[in-house]
Amino acid sequence: MKASRRKVGRPRTKGPETASNPLGARTLEERRALILETAASRFEAKGYAGTSVDEIARELGITKAAVYHYWGSKEELLEGIQDRALALLREKLDHLDDEDSPYETRLEATVAAYIDAVLENKSFVSVLLRDFVSSERTRERQRAFRQQCREMLEKEIAAGNVRDSDPEVLTLAIVGLCSTIANWYEPAGRLSPEEVKKVYLGLIMHGLLPLPENISESSRPSARSYQQSPRLSK
Repeated sequence: MKASRRKVGRPRTKGPETASNPLGARTLEERRALILETAASRFEAKGYAGTSVDEIARELGITKAAVYHYWGSKEELLEGIQDRALALLREKLDHLDDEDSPYETRLEATVAAYIDAVLENKSFVSVLLRDFVSSERTRERQRAFRQQCREMLEKEIAAGNVRDSDPEVLTLAIVGLCSTIANWYEPAGRLSPEEVKKVYLGLIMHGLLPLPENISESSRPSARSYQQSPRLSK
């Protein structure tokens, strides 16, 4: 009998067992994407160190060898998740000019698009934000993404749509605030994605609007004065 040349771990694409194989009827890219999505969900729930390739394989109903056939290692899975998260975030921002925006300023449209990307890709963004080891390539892509956000803020400041503040600090503050949604949001929770977006947009936009001409930064009440207020301390 002629020996099969099928590589170890490679799922069958023909035969009676194909129908029960979650990878069998999919394209190569679809199989890789399904494994990546499952890994992202497991890493989000249990952490990178707390998740084994065996667990990812069991959740999919395939062998560990099949996972390794499409992703060479657990580290490669992590890098793939981080890269995918950044690609999804940048894709949202890159397509802002392709459609009519209901928002008055570029900042508001950008923040809304970023929040949408976080809500739609919660597991991927959560893994990206966690304190996991990342490659230099991933770190470089993170820096490029933040630079894209910073350049937008600089234009908004120059146009007078945003209070004149350090654009680097503003970038870190906004990206950091919106990214935290991935750590707590639950699709089955009491707030819809639109309600979450409304809350965050309100926090960011009203906090960054230019001050009226008769009010300076130095004349605004400090955090200490609010803490000492009898009405708020009760």
